Amino acid sequence: MEAVAKKPRSAVSIAGWLGFGFSMLLLFTFLKLPEARLKNLIQGSIASALAPKGIAFSAKESGISVGLGIGIRLEGVEISPPPPQPTVSIERIDFAPSLFGLLFSEYGGKFRIRNAGGSLSGKVTYKKKSGTILVDLGADDFDLGKANFIGAATGIDLSALIDGEVYLEGDPAVPSTLAGNVNLTLSQISMKQQKVAGFPLPPIQASTGKFQLEIKEAGIKIQELRIGKPQASAPTGGAQDDLYLNVIGSATLAKNWESTALNLDTKFGFSQAALKPLALVEALLAPGKQEDGLYAYAIAGTAMSPTPTPNKPAGK
Repeated sequence: MEAVAKKPRSAVSIAGWLGFGFSMLLLFTFLKLPEARLKNLIQGSIASALAPKGIAFSAKESGISVGLGIGIRLEGVEISPPPPQPTVSIERIDFAPSLFGLLFSEYGGKFRIRNAGGSLSGKVTYKKKSGTILVDLGADDFDLGKANFIGAATGIDLSALIDGEVYLEGDPAVPSTLAGNVNLTLSQISMKQQKVAGFPLPPIQASTGKFQLEIKEAGIKIQELRIGKPQASAPTGGAQDDLYLNVIGSATLAKNWESTALNLDTKFGFSQAALKPLALVEALLAPGKQEDGLYAYAIAGTAMSPTPTPNKPAGK
């Protein structure tokens, strides 16, 4: 029985090494191609993969290098999602695929994105057998606005500089399997005047932000989630920045995002300039207004159907 059990494992091992060897043969064949053909091959492969999703791709320069590992370089990258989403512009992307991981049906590698003097780097791995991912990111003064990352993903014209780390593993389609942590610091947060879902929003400026989350055992614990500064010393209270938001609490992750249970306490406010064009919003929020001019609401229910409840001012 032992000999029979070893044969399938041996066959898989041989197949894996054959696949690895074939990949290396293809790689060194590519390296012998003229630079112009190599550039067209790299860009053509990426463009073909994105085209079915309606996304256009181009790069001014590209190439492959071999050192301690394989490296792919792209410069002057532009990624254009379907309208009306803006184009993502990136100065340089370096990617080093993990060839050894192919032996175990794991796809990914290390990357570094450089833009406007900052960088976003890390490692991403997709494990085909389990359907799980591993994401390990580090941001160093990375400007989300210059790259248009948020605009392309959400349609909201929002920018910020970010520093910090994100680590996440599990199956994104099944939130209860996720584990990791988020520790990000934001600065120079800015949103232009615009309409979101048909609703007009004023320009928003906030000096700082902090996201510190722990994800484990099918839950998210918010250690700190804050944007902007309160105007504690002002006679009218409210916010020193155009927006102040502070959230504490937790969420219980379910098998899908819609059923995730919320247990949050929020406190937020706006500057007088930002609040002036939001007269209707101010009236709707009035039940939760506190003596310091900020608004306080508890949020329960699920992510699909959140239930906000105004907190009574202290002493009432």
